[in-house]
Amino acid sequence: MYADENCSLPILAAFEQIPSHIHAFYPGGAAPIQFSDQLIACIKKEKLSGFNHQKEYPNPEEEFHEIKGKPYLKKGTIKTYHPEQSVEPPPNLAHWQTPIQLQQAFQAQGLAELWLALQPYCHNGIQLIPTQLTADDNFSIGESKFGGCPDLPESIDWKKLSWRHEGSKRYLHFVAQFNLADLKPHDIDQRLPETGMLYIFADVDDEVAHELQDATNSKMYRIIHWNGELDSLQRAKLPSRNLQQLYACKLRMDHSLMPPIYSPFDGSELFRQLGLELSETQVEAYLKLLVAPGPYRLLGNPCGFEEAMFIDGKDQQLFLQMESFTEMALFFGDEGRWFVYGEPDVITQQNYKQLCSSVEFA
Repeated sequence: MYADENCSLPILAAFEQIPSHIHAFYPGGAAPIQFSDQLIACIKKEKLSGFNHQKEYPNPEEEFHEIKGKPYLKKGTIKTYHPEQSVEPPPNLAHWQTPIQLQQAFQAQGLAELWLALQPYCHNGIQLIPTQLTADDNFSIGESKFGGCPDLPESIDWKKLSWRHEGSKRYLHFVAQFNLADLKPHDIDQRLPETGMLYIFADVDDEVAHELQDATNSKMYRIIHWNGELDSLQRAKLPSRNLQQLYACKLRMDHSLMPPIYSPFDGSELFRQLGLELSETQVEAYLKLLVAPGPYRLLGNPCGFEEAMFIDGKDQQLFLQMESFTEMALFFGDEGRWFVYGEPDVITQQNYKQLCSSVEFA
């Protein structure tokens, strides 16, 4: 049967049989509960959340206990009845707001000579740092956030943000909105619009995550800049009961210089062009610098294992980087990263329909 108004499915994860990326759907923890072998097999098969809302499943009535106030499936939609929860920052999170600060970080890692060669390729970016999972009602209209429901003007209709896959219409998830007044102090190179809102929509269902590879903006995701008065915005409703709403999360922002990408597997074309060969110890030290600004970024340099789409800031530049965020129920494949990038002029001229996309799967 389908998940409908007669069956509530708490997404509890305090049991070891299910992969870890499903565990985080209930970050508050719970006492172990018993699941039938049939349901466990079903959840493992549907890797993302354990449930593909468009497929049939065994009757869950006898499999789950309803717990008041916890996340559950109803009418095919994950409701955001999420307990207040602080989000732990990534370990060793750091930001460097001046070249001198980044130079000192290189020196602290024993990479002083490397800094001299790489300084021209370190770019200004904006760290997006999740801080607090909370109910969507706790956000003011127009506040920057991850997840929840967007605050939209009449000119943007969520129901029209869709695409077709194998003959079926699919709506895009709301991933984030940024009040550009919040971003402006951290946009050192002034590459973003100065006023209005920036909206991020994408289909992040595990079933179609591979389609985000080389996707066009008109298909599986939208980057939308809207410029207007915030008092004309209204909190939107889900366009379909079958669309999963991501948990809402507060965030803070910081400016940081970001070192150029380097793959621990394939190295870097830039490093090869500069004649830089790193020892294993130097690779380990450099990767610490690379990940320090965190996995959620606007502009700057990417942090990933593949650089095919990023020729170190020459042909393509990073616009947005997001990572699977289990507490928010946001996944790119399993534990992958999503990159949105484009030619420098495309980003500077804010022609976001020309941006490209790629997913790096863990």
